Amino acid sequence: RTADRGEAVMRLSIDTGRLSLEEMAALASALTTLSDVLSGQLSQPRFYDSATHRNNAAGDVLEDIAEGIGFAIEDLRNAARSRRPQSDDERDQKFALLARELTDGLRSPEDAIDGMRAIVDRLDRAIAEDVLL
Repeated sequence: RTADRGEAVMRLSIDTGRLSLEEMAALASALTTLSDVLSGQLSQPRFYDSATHRNNAAGDVLEDIAEGIGFAIEDLRNAARSRRPQSDDERDQKFALLARELTDGLRSPEDAIDGMRAIVDRLDRAIAEDVLL
C-alpha cells in the first residue's frame, strides 16, 4: 500500500546487538501487541474513507506505523536466528520468538507444528555442536 503512494515504509531502528534473546523476545511481544492495537484502530470508521473504500490520511499514517512495527519484529526474529543460545532459558526464549511467527495465523496447525519441530531440532543441534543456526 505505501508503494502505491510512492512513499518509503517507516522503519524502526533497533540495535539488536545490544539486546539479549530474552529482551528480543519481550520486545517482539510488546511490538506484536502494538500491532494488534493498530489493527483494531484501523478497523474504526474514523480511519476509513467509505467513498474510496480505503484508509483516509490518518489511517495511512497508522498503517505506515503498523508496517514499520512488522519490519521491526521481522528484524528481531532474524537477529535471534543468528544467535546461539547460551543457556536453556535462552533456548526457550529463542524458540518462543521464532515459533510465534508460525502461530500468528499464517499457517495451518500442521505446518506450524512441523515448523516448530524444525526450530527445536536446529536449536538442539546448535547447542550440541556449539554452532550458530
